[in-house]
Amino acid sequence: MLLVSTYVVTCHASFLNVGWGTRPIGMGGVFTALSDDANAPVWNPAGIAQVEGREGTFMYAMPYSSLGIDLQSYNYFGYVQKMQKIGSVAFGWTNLSHQIYKEDQYIFSYARYLGGVERKMAFGANIKWMQVTYDNSVLVQTDDPVFSGGNTKSSISIDVGFLMKLKKLALGLVIKDVNGPDMGLSISEPIPMEIRAGAVVEGIKTTGGITIIPGVEFSSRGKDQTFHIGGEIWLANKNIALRGGGNNQEIALGASYFWPLNDRFKLGIDYSYVSPFNLQNTGGTHRVSTTAKF
Repeated sequence: MLLVSTYVVTCHASFLNVGWGTRPIGMGGVFTALSDDANAPVWNPAGIAQVEGREGTFMYAMPYSSLGIDLQSYNYFGYVQKMQKIGSVAFGWTNLSHQIYKEDQYIFSYARYLGGVERKMAFGANIKWMQVTYDNSVLVQTDDPVFSGGNTKSSISIDVGFLMKLKKLALGLVIKDVNGPDMGLSISEPIPMEIRAGAVVEGIKTTGGITIIPGVEFSSRGKDQTFHIGGEIWLANKNIALRGGGNNQEIALGASYFWPLNDRFKLGIDYSYVSPFNLQNTGGTHRVSTTAKF
């Protein structure tokens, strides 16, 4: 039992980016330089400066559905609001729930444009309260030394992000967990800093009102480095979107549909599907989000 519990603490209390946000994942993880919706708090806090008015989104996912094991789920909620002259603020929540443990992040974001009215550069930052909780009644006996200090650990972490606009090209950079928060229970387990940098070409317009947004991204976390490529196509006055992308580990597809209910309010639904290359017969991971813009 001790071996099992030690393995879980070491391998899972790491707050990996398992794929928060249906739209970004449908683009293959190419979103740091775009980040123009309520997914921005968890991808690049600088991006919330781009959101006009208010926007909220909620995502649900159950990974590897064909395995028939209802053990794990992903949840994400994000809300962004522009505060006129002082910038933009946002709140985000991520939740990974497993049969024996769960991880939660509560994200408080602020961003604003730099350099006056040109709005070519934005800076943003997150303050995150992170918590991991283990159900030691499932894992081990109550005298297991791994849980001698309790079955919950929390910490505060900081992210910083930047956006730059160069005509049709947008560049983005985010540095996550810059302070290396320690999330270990009985031993020190600092979360490694993650760096993501990307570029997207915004607004390639074709005949028929079609808008194409392709992009690339590079991510680095500890010893893991990944190159992403992807994009999206918007149709029907930007009410319908098709997406695709991937990296060396997986391929992704996605779509969106928005209903303009009036001049200010839009209600939308997003879907994405991710299939890993190194796992067979998993059924992949389906994500669904609802989004409101008002």
